[in-house]
Amino acid sequence: SSSSSSPSPTDDIIDTEPTSTSSLQIPNDITLPILYESERVIAINKPHGIPHHDDVDSKTPGILTVFRHLQSLDATQNTNAIDYSGRVYGVHRLDRATSGILLLAKDKETAGLLARKFRQKIVTKYYCAVSSKKPKKQKQGWVKGDMTKGRRGAWMLQKSTKDPAVTRFFTAGLGALADDVVEELKQLGSGTGTGGGPTPKTAILFRPHTGRTHQLRVAAKAIGMPILMDPYYGDGTAASSSSSPSKMLLSKSVQRTYLHASALHLSLGDDGGREGDESAEDITIWCPPPFEGLWEEKAAARFHDVVNTLMLKNCESDEIMEKLSQV
Repeated sequence: SSSSSSPSPTDDIIDTEPTSTSSLQIPNDITLPILYESERVIAINKPHGIPHHDDVDSKTPGILTVFRHLQSLDATQNTNAIDYSGRVYGVHRLDRATSGILLLAKDKETAGLLARKFRQKIVTKYYCAVSSKKPKKQKQGWVKGDMTKGRRGAWMLQKSTKDPAVTRFFTAGLGALADDVVEELKQLGSGTGTGGGPTPKTAILFRPHTGRTHQLRVAAKAIGMPILMDPYYGDGTAASSSSSPSKMLLSKSVQRTYLHASALHLSLGDDGGREGDESAEDITIWCPPPFEGLWEEKAAARFHDVVNTLMLKNCESDEIMEKLSQV
């Protein structure tokens, strides 16, 4: 039973079988940490750099292909093998550049139900990001507008609001941590001669109320705080240009778009709302942003304190708040 509402670009497809994987290159050291698992659902912590679908041109495997590859490994030989051996269905998407919580369904019925919940916007999601810019006008607020496709696969935010992308955002300054960024970022900053080094200055918490392609990255640019090292909507620093020689100097642990799907809550019932529904399942996940690569060791914990405070001050989900308080 499919929903009659028109799907949004990110939540429209229940994915099953991948294309032939013979030409794809799957790194041996890749892991997909399991964040939550039940009879119907499995949630993974998606690494950045993995697309949703197989990208045959760049020989990059999509997330479901990677998942199935890890399922095929011998758990006695590989610590990153996935125990669960059944099928999985994709029900929502994260951009290639985005890391974090990705829900997969274990059966077709649950997949349809989850896809519908994402489409009907009854899933609470929070994302964490970092920008090298400070807030210009507002430290928190809304970004609303239609999105249209621009050049080279980038999207643009319009002033019109016929079918708008809607995002709530909150920010916190990272000024106190500026001296504690890793040495290679400092080097990059001093080498440009413009003082335009990619120093993290602001932590941003996003709560999307719609699910469009590149929605949060476009919203970040619209509020004057593009996400650190975003190659599409970059912050104008040398580090955000994928072809720039200075980017080549960055180690893999630092080189990424700093956007992470950090929190999720939904109730997975049968949608009938019956009292005492046996199939009801509350899913609440907190997965802090893995941005440790930006900071010298001591400062990483202080960054997580900033993120936790931002969540505790602004999160509207009691379930996620409870999860946070248990960490």
